[in-house]
Amino acid sequence: MTESILTKLVVDPSSPKAGHQRRIIHRLVVAATLVFVVGSIGLIVTMVVAVLSN
Repeated sequence: MTESILTKLVVDPSSPKAGHQRRIIHRLVVAATLVFVVGSIGLIVTMVVAVLSN
């Protein structure tokens, strides 16, 4: 299932579905960015708490 989607994405980017697939990719990128930002904030908060508690 996933392989066929990836193949379609690579082989035929000019198809009508390309916009939909681009939206999915955009959503994945946004999700990954959010996870990264939240993780970074969590790491900074953890470090600050560790420094303050010493």
